[in-house]
Amino acid sequence: MALDFQGFIDESISSEELVLGGYIAPASVWAKFSKDWEELLPLAMKGKDGSFYFKMSEMAVHKMDQVRAFYNVIDQYPDLVPISLRINLEDLESAKRRLADFANTMGWSVHLNNWANPYYLAFRLLLDNFHIHPIPMEKIPAGEPINFVFDERAEKKFILAAWNEIVERIADDIKHPLGSSPRFENDKRFLPLQAADLWAWWVREWYEEDNHHPPAKMNQLDFGTWRGKNRKKLVMTAFEDQLFKVLLAICVSNLAEGNVDPITAAKLRGDL
Repeated sequence: MALDFQGFIDESISSEELVLGGYIAPASVWAKFSKDWEELLPLAMKGKDGSFYFKMSEMAVHKMDQVRAFYNVIDQYPDLVPISLRINLEDLESAKRRLADFANTMGWSVHLNNWANPYYLAFRLLLDNFHIHPIPMEKIPAGEPINFVFDERAEKKFILAAWNEIVERIADDIKHPLGSSPRFENDKRFLPLQAADLWAWWVREWYEEDNHHPPAKMNQLDFGTWRGKNRKKLVMTAFEDQLFKVLLAICVSNLAEGNVDPITAAKLRGDL
């Protein structure tokens, strides 16, 4: 019986790290969870319109002592599977420099297009890692498609425009069924996105404190003044070498498709 799994994903970014993180669970679990989360919202931030909302970056400054109450709600739902993908931004810049040096030796002009956007790159890596190299999880039965919901971002336009290409590109290697086209929603209306925001923020904090993969505090669910209940997690990171290989593959693919400047095209034809 299909359980209609949904993955709610938010991002947390600093000058050092970019993390996409959140939770996966059946829709029926999310419905119950949202009611419990909503009851706590008066403990969180109050908007100009009088409504309450949870934003981890704001809670960290103004109401960190209330965060544990919200995480306790997450702890009450063992069917929520944490998922995260992390990119160290210095690793990404190093990978780009390596690609530029390699392209220079080949006489190529590099065209990464949307892949130059760190959020888009993280989005694609999360989908590729999840669907092509899935980590066995007892909470997510094999063969169950996951419908992903992301927080609203400007990048959604070119992500959705590229969705068919994304599906086609990974179709031959896919191990975990793709769900429907990803949705991008407002986190003030879709409460599971607020839980995703909490997780993404903490994952980024843990990596900034401890660059090992995964950080010790992440393994221990150590939030400083409290610890969460032990649960299995989907933890992914893209190191410099992997980022370089991905970007190089995109560069080569663009060259093969003729997506190059006139001088590079002439060199490839042997005219120069």
